Amino acid sequence: MHFLRLVLFYFTQGLRLGLQVRALPAILADRGVSYSGISLSLLLALPFSLKLFVAPLVDRYSSARLGRRRSWILPLSAFTSFIALMGAATAGSPSLLPLIGTIFFLNVSAALSDIAVDALAVSTLRSEELGYGNAIQVGAYKVGMLTTGGLLLMLHSHIGEFGIFIAIAAMNLIALGFAWLMPPDHAEGEAARSLRIGDLGKLLLELLRSPFARAVLVVALTYKLGESMMDTLFRPFLRNAGYSIKTIGQLVGVYGSLAGIAGTLVGGFLYSRMGMGRALVFVAVFRALALVSELLFVVFDGSHELLAAVSIVEHWASGMITTVVFAMMMRASLAVIGGTSFTLLATAEVMGKGTTGLLSGWIADSIGVPATMAIGVALSFFFLLGVWSTRASIERMAASKTA
Repeated sequence: MHFLRLVLFYFTQGLRLGLQVRALPAILADRGVSYSGISLSLLLALPFSLKLFVAPLVDRYSSARLGRRRSWILPLSAFTSFIALMGAATAGSPSLLPLIGTIFFLNVSAALSDIAVDALAVSTLRSEELGYGNAIQVGAYKVGMLTTGGLLLMLHSHIGEFGIFIAIAAMNLIALGFAWLMPPDHAEGEAARSLRIGDLGKLLLELLRSPFARAVLVVALTYKLGESMMDTLFRPFLRNAGYSIKTIGQLVGVYGSLAGIAGTLVGGFLYSRMGMGRALVFVAVFRALALVSELLFVVFDGSHELLAAVSIVEHWASGMITTVVFAMMMRASLAVIGGTSFTLLATAEVMGKGTTGLLSGWIADSIGVPATMAIGVALSFFFLLGVWSTRASIERMAASKTA
């Protein structure tokens, strides 16, 4: 049952991320926004970078009647549906302001929900479940991204932004009903309410004193530097190259996302069978080669069939490496402050990929898309060299933490 809960909650989280990182760039390009303007839209994800500052509050405060995690998941699901309905009401405006404002407040809600849902996963999944558990939750996240960044994007010419926001509102209302039926975790909530905010800070410092946690922090900060730089540019590049939003939604959004979901399952299998060090190296190699194929497509302007193949390979690789890294992050977290400790590591991930994603548009406007994407490939190979040289020590540190 705990797997089913996580699937639903991560699916609704993925809806909002797919809207931000997959649908929005194509929609903005369709409205004639420049590469630098599109990359600037990544600032709308700022709430994800700041959620570490409110994570201790989510860990500490809850309703005794509703339970520790349910206290946050319930109202945030309702808030998300409300914001989406407001976005639907203002859809079609010639100004970008209503669209931008709606996505920003959806991201505020998603950032707060992330803390509670991640903490629920940290406290629910046992050590031996981390590989497959993270495969399931990352897969659910990607199904959500597929829904908004693929399926609904394909229908954009028919349903517009109105239809996209109505769909998000409806699916979050379903999550709201499911969260209402979730049994409250009273015992865990009572234990948390006995902690002071200062106690949470001490526990967080204890986490950072762990060599394994520090190693995972560096991995989370750097593993998507190159991938994010390329992802931010790829869909706008395709739109400006003459591909329709429907084609992008189908070949990149749908085919790519389905491959990403399959990749998450493979990543969970590799983590469980190979160990985190070897699994991380394997998926980093695969991901670097996949990004090379994406760069070659941009340079030589391939066919629709080649675009589908490149999208499948790149998303497969991204799904594998995301699952492995998220399993490592969960392994390094402290269950008693699951929201705060996992959020610290997740914030590092958001800041790392957000920085290169934000810079990519400005760089592309200066030196062109192919040269900028070549920098992204180079960053991915640098990450590969780093994990190759430290793979054995990562395994030793993880074993030491378990002991």
